[in-house]
Amino acid sequence: MNKRTIAVAMATCMLLSITACDRPQAKASEIHTQATFGATDETGATTPIFMQETYEEVVLASETGTTYNFSYDTDILTYTGQGGNFYLVGSDATKCFLHIVVLDQAQDSFDSSKTNYKSSITSEFTLGSGHNAFIYKTADANNIHVVIDGSSIFPSGKGIINIYIGSVSSWPYSAEQIAGIVDSGFKV
Repeated sequence: MNKRTIAVAMATCMLLSITACDRPQAKASEIHTQATFGATDETGATTPIFMQETYEEVVLASETGTTYNFSYDTDILTYTGQGGNFYLVGSDATKCFLHIVVLDQAQDSFDSSKTNYKSSITSEFTLGSGHNAFIYKTADANNIHVVIDGSSIFPSGKGIINIYIGSVSSWPYSAEQIAGIVDSGFKV
């Protein structure tokens, strides 16, 4: 490039900058001195804090009194502090509830439950963990039950997790997704 072309380009930039600065600029009403948007690990990768899942653990008891640790994502579920009662974050416990019942007695098997609810079963599926599950309807069309084979979770090798989903139409998750959330909350 020759010197004349560079001089013309510099003059044009200077002229644009002068005219831009003559315009009144909006003044900031608040100055933020620090904001934390994420955490950086040893590799230098930043993970946004607002996207990290926050888990809490509660102890749920079965009918026999045996206790089980249950971990749940507090961005999705709120624990009421009563037994296995949860509800969707941002909702109302009376309108959108989830009741988890742990049944671990010898007669509580997945196969016997399937036989008992045979006429009411609406779908069967396998969860990501490999556990089998099925959904059965109740007299109230807006409330359903999901039964998960919990035999590998319980020390006795028998048992089920029965999830009572209230106001199922108000949940942003399908019954299968809710079953997956609950199933993953029990540690093997």
